Amino acid sequence: SISAAQKPAENYKYYAELKDGPLFRYSINVFSDDVGTSNISSRVFGQLVSVTEEKNYLTQNRIDNLSFDNEQSYFLLPWLINQKLDEINSKNSIWSIGVFSKIRRFPYIVTEEEASEFFRLPIGDENVSAGLNVNESVKTAKTYADNIINGGDIKVGKLRSSSKGDTIGFNLKDLAKHMLVVGTPGSGKTTFSVGMLDRLWKEHHIPFLVIEPAKNEYRALVQSIPDLQVFTPGKNFISPFVYNPFVPPKNVKLETYKSTLKTAFAAGVSMTTPLDKIFEEAINNCYSDFRWLDTYTTDNKGKIFNIT
Repeated sequence: SISAAQKPAENYKYYAELKDGPLFRYSINVFSDDVGTSNISSRVFGQLVSVTEEKNYLTQNRIDNLSFDNEQSYFLLPWLINQKLDEINSKNSIWSIGVFSKIRRFPYIVTEEEASEFFRLPIGDENVSAGLNVNESVKTAKTYADNIINGGDIKVGKLRSSSKGDTIGFNLKDLAKHMLVVGTPGSGKTTFSVGMLDRLWKEHHIPFLVIEPAKNEYRALVQSIPDLQVFTPGKNFISPFVYNPFVPPKNVKLETYKSTLKTAFAAGVSMTTPLDKIFEEAINNCYSDFRWLDTYTTDNKGKIFNIT
């Protein structure tokens, strides 16, 4: 049928477009006695099928009595195993014709990016450590506050350890507290943050400020929030952001603001004695030259000046 052929056709097109890049033939092999092989295979299989909700096509094959003529045969082990797997999985009614001999490798081919996803820390058991010491840790039950389980103004996601499909969320008032988002690279920290900010504005009309010195993923919010303002310091030709640090905030006296200004400059430029004293005197002289008094605010200010 057309629907049955669609998926293989999509897969073929996907790999055909990447045929000029590195391609690998893969199989995951577990070597142990009967008990160890069963335990480790189950763990590996569970790990692979748990990362996707789509139907998987993984199969497990048992190979017994692989014989070697000498120690050099160990170097040929991957090819011997693949040959054995071909014999197990081949359907003679199809492959004996010989026309499609190259296509029989198709289910076992992965790209360079896909192959990199196979790396995991060793999965062993009590007796097998895969060449590395594996410290077994006892899983302890975690408890969560009642106000975040199946509640809150903002739903974060599903609790994976819950068999009931419980969700986790938090209330808007919790935004007044600090939040720490942690995870391994690529686990979705930035995706979570971007999605939460988008919902805060669209669903609750809460404005936000993002200061991001390295990445540019947050710029994608412009497509979702047309009124979003994005500034890139040093690129005034794109979206100018002009700020005069010598103008105190509204209703703040100059006497109070001077200490804040000196602290800000000290954080950006290292100044040892006597440079710090010279800088402090230079700031005082600038305000004096432009007729500022320590009791002034922006309402009864002197003349405006800048660093140039």
